[in-house]
Amino acid sequence: PSQNHPPPMKRRRVSKVKFHEPDQSATTTATDFSFSLTRVAVSQICLSVGYRSTGSSALDTLTLITTQFLQSLAGLAASFSNTANRTEANLFDIVNGLQDISLSTSDCFPGGSTLHDTDAHCLIKSAVIRNLSDFV
Repeated sequence: PSQNHPPPMKRRRVSKVKFHEPDQSATTTATDFSFSLTRVAVSQICLSVGYRSTGSSALDTLTLITTQFLQSLAGLAASFSNTANRTEANLFDIVNGLQDISLSTSDCFPGGSTLHDTDAHCLIKSAVIRNLSDFV
């Protein structure tokens, strides 16, 4: 008598996933990426104010200065938000940071000596905001 055997099961292929080692020169770190983004923004600002070309080293220097400025501003804004027991900075924290920066660099923001008058606590009357809106 013949025995009924189930048909043999097909063997499933084991897929071999190949991982390629990333090329070290092709990988970009977060720092490189943020520097590249800032560099594009700085070059667009340069174009908007009339520059048509610039040297690579000059653009890199402007980008480094911009990065340092933004890092300082972010640190000050975070400090102001922490002082107010908030976890995220808002526009008021950024304005206060700009006002602190303008006190140390009053040539950049005229009116820096009058920032902390009684009227200066109103965001609309801030000398920094007035100067930025005039610039833009």
